[in-house]
Amino acid sequence: MTTETLANANSQSGRQNNFDVLRLIAATFVLVSHSAPLSWNKEGGFPGTNDTLGFVGVLIFFSISGYLITQSWRRGPQPVAFALKRIRRIIPGLFVSLVGTAYVIGPWLTTLPVASYLRSVEPLKFVVLNLAQLTTYKLPGVFSNNHSLVANGSLGTLPVEVKAYAIVLVLGMFASARSNGWRFIWAIALVPVIAFSYGTGVKPAHTLTQLFALFAGASLLQLLSKRIPLHWWLFVLALAIWIVSYRLPFAFHIAIQAIVFPYVVLFLAFRWLSPLRVLVKPGDVSYGIFIWAFPIQQTIVALYPHIGYWELVISAFAITYVIALASWHLIEKPFLRFRR
Repeated sequence: MTTETLANANSQSGRQNNFDVLRLIAATFVLVSHSAPLSWNKEGGFPGTNDTLGFVGVLIFFSISGYLITQSWRRGPQPVAFALKRIRRIIPGLFVSLVGTAYVIGPWLTTLPVASYLRSVEPLKFVVLNLAQLTTYKLPGVFSNNHSLVANGSLGTLPVEVKAYAIVLVLGMFASARSNGWRFIWAIALVPVIAFSYGTGVKPAHTLTQLFALFAGASLLQLLSKRIPLHWWLFVLALAIWIVSYRLPFAFHIAIQAIVFPYVVLFLAFRWLSPLRVLVKPGDVSYGIFIWAFPIQQTIVALYPHIGYWELVISAFAITYVIALASWHLIEKPFLRFRR
């Protein structure tokens, strides 16, 4: 009997996989987790771990990205086309979210006179710098009475993803270089890419290292996908090892998590979650939820300062889902068509 591998499952599933479902789950984890501190409550942890529900959502995102981005490069190792695909996926939706936050929510809720707010350079900086993946979080006078003054706390991990994409591109060019001279050039190019990566909004630095390691682990699983067996008992084992690794020194935890957690995610991408695909039939709303949830949550809290945790979760999810669905059909999906 032929052992089923990760590569087999990927090729057999085609587009009938659970990546969209997992991304929706991850985005929902982040929204639910952020709702606690934003409503003046303590943020809960993910069972069996030292991480919050939201951070586990981020781990899911990075596991998926590491696998799919590496696969994308291997299927089409063209640097310009590769970069344009990433830009089309990230920038259009993000631009609308940033403009909506800075120039719709901002003037509505700022404590400054609206004319003064609009004359300020800060809203424009908020849009431009975050588009350039140079994270800035605050808008003048906006959410000044909330628990957090941050306009969009989810933006911090986006630059990490983008820089991970850049690392894949540079390593891909290094691997495909036909001369030692070009390999040397691409090896040198990797240095500023990695160094610049630590200038993101993610703190402390070990969290950034954790995310890069996870992305790299998922990338490695893609490279070895023809040799990686896909079994339910390996899924259970990987999940157990991941949870146990939280009891180890942090460096060991990062190294172990980088391999076993992506396996957990990738197993679920091809197994067991197919009944949940009905949730993503209306559209791939995960990115829209991720980039819109925080400012929507902050707006609700600004308007209803005494709102409870579950009231915030439910109302924020409902409003954000509608916006994310519109973002997918009117902005994100049309731009993605350009790549075909």
